[in-house]
Amino acid sequence: MTPEITEQFFEEAKEVGCRTVVDPFVGSGTVIVEAIQKEFNAIGIDVNPWAITTTRAKINPITIDIKNLRETIENAEPYLPSDRLKKYHTERQLRQLAKIRGGIEKLQQIEKPPALVALVAIAEKYSLIKYSPAPKYSKNNPLIEDETQILTEFLIRVEQAIQDLAKLPTNNAELVLADSTTWLPQKIDAVLTSPPFANNVDYIRHSQLALLWAGYAKNSRELGRLRTMQIPSCEAAARRQKPQLNQPWFESALSNVGGKRKKGYRRFLAQYFYAIDKHLQVLAERLEWEAWYTVGNSQLGGAEIQTQEIMAKLAQKHEFKTKIEKIGVRCKPNRSLYLVKLCKKN
Repeated sequence: MTPEITEQFFEEAKEVGCRTVVDPFVGSGTVIVEAIQKEFNAIGIDVNPWAITTTRAKINPITIDIKNLRETIENAEPYLPSDRLKKYHTERQLRQLAKIRGGIEKLQQIEKPPALVALVAIAEKYSLIKYSPAPKYSKNNPLIEDETQILTEFLIRVEQAIQDLAKLPTNNAELVLADSTTWLPQKIDAVLTSPPFANNVDYIRHSQLALLWAGYAKNSRELGRLRTMQIPSCEAAARRQKPQLNQPWFESALSNVGGKRKKGYRRFLAQYFYAIDKHLQVLAERLEWEAWYTVGNSQLGGAEIQTQEIMAKLAQKHEFKTKIEKIGVRCKPNRSLYLVKLCKKN
């Protein structure tokens, strides 16, 4: 989601009298924050509870006395939401992080999201994993010279969050934990979003440390349940029981995917675009103005997967007018970023 696209969208939305913007794949909350700053109403939707918490942490001003928070944490009983967390940290790290988590439990409900986001940022820094881009265990982790180091860094992050939130205007934003392939508001003025890219990191795997520390999952089974609920964005997130897109033109496109992993690639792509198709079907019944999606193409098994073209074709099936604009280059050669614009034909 580039700043240029965001600026252009809100300028055009304002010109046509749009007042409410929906982000059905809210992610880290960029669109919701921009909408608030530009004095629009906003609705953010995501099936991943950590995405909702992250976004909520960025939009609700809070007042926390840092000195009192430090005392609360120092006097709190350690709280470890999941035994699985013992795999991610050294014993020394875990002890300090669990004390902070115990202190967070004593905060008011509106104060918890920024505190949890700060905790997870510190937990990722002081952990036995690295992102490359998928999480992997690492032999290296930062040393802690001082017992208070983790707590001090946590409090600095919370204090910065308080200052940043104070700059936001009063917001009229609503966050909904839901699957936007089956649920959207009854009336939608406009959509600005960036759905999970095809062949990106498994979103639940990438955020599993956050989900564990926040208490949204306690074990592998619960992490697996959250994975099953998401749009399969890579081979690891595909599930045998999930429905797949079944269109002759689409199956023809998949036939170009080869190599040793072609079966897994074809399965997750068919499930991914089935979910996108269902989302567009629900959207077609409710959209008033336009929907803008930033998407990227991919290369799988020697085949070029033109996500933007497939998405546009699915949208046309649901009576949308479509327009595709190339807006940049992604991280590797032959991978580009596109803007897909949809509007009702009538």
